[in-house]
Amino acid sequence: ANTAFDGEDYELAEQKYKEAFAIFPKPEIQERIDRSNELLKEATRREQGEKQFQKIITKAEEKFNAGDLEGALDLYKRALGLKPDDQGAADRITAIEGLIAQQGQKEEQYANLIANGDNQFDASKWDEAIAAYEKAASLKPNEQYPRDRIAEAEKNRTAEQQAMQRQEQYSQFIKDADNLFSKEKWEKAIETYQEALAIYPNEQYPQDRIAACRVKMKEAESVMSNKEQQAKYDEIIARADAAFQNKEYETAKGLYKEAFTVMPEDYAQRKINEINEILKRQTQEQELNAQYQKILEVADTKFEAGDLNK
Repeated sequence: ANTAFDGEDYELAEQKYKEAFAIFPKPEIQERIDRSNELLKEATRREQGEKQFQKIITKAEEKFNAGDLEGALDLYKRALGLKPDDQGAADRITAIEGLIAQQGQKEEQYANLIANGDNQFDASKWDEAIAAYEKAASLKPNEQYPRDRIAEAEKNRTAEQQAMQRQEQYSQFIKDADNLFSKEKWEKAIETYQEALAIYPNEQYPQDRIAACRVKMKEAESVMSNKEQQAKYDEIIARADAAFQNKEYETAKGLYKEAFTVMPEDYAQRKINEINEILKRQTQEQELNAQYQKILEVADTKFEAGDLNK
């Protein structure tokens, strides 16, 4: 019994002491029985406490590994309450409190980056917004929000760049078209204004300029037609004048009439009137000559007949 007691096998010691007490019921043996019983109960409590301690430690580790630092911290504190002298639990508490503090700083930094990214996004500063969201995503890789905002910002940036390119193309087309307009190259100007309209179909300026080009083209066609008409008139007048100088009055008259139908100028009409007067005088002279010849023939006949008085 004493050997079991000294070896802290209190259950065996109690049993042996009871056997000895049955043979020799001495008070000192009863004290040994009572003491063994007390120590056995104390050992049982310690064993149960150790089991509970290890169970809590196991749960705390599970919480820690799952990233639940607050839950792990609470369990380690409960475990330390069971074993206040356990340095492992105390060290874990210190480490977790440090991690929680770092996490708090990380959360604050993340929130600041997100706020900055949102402000830049709202100001349409896409590059700055993307940079802020990327830093936030590096702090918390599992967060979806910064990734979604990065994708949206990139989409908006691309759309804005494309819009700027369209504006630059439109402005260049307008510049080129205006230059062609100033050089009176109406058809090429219209083509270039139409290229500008293909980019911005609702813009009024290129539509107005196209209309102006078409007016200018009609004016140019009218001027060209007038020049051609004038050239034709001048050519006919030259021929008519030549015929007139050669006293080919009928030919000249016909040409002056033809010129008058091309351009009803006073000159052609005056020359027609002049030729009419000339032809009228010629007709009168021919009639007088005919009368004269007729009288002369009658006189010659009378003379040959000896009728001198007649």
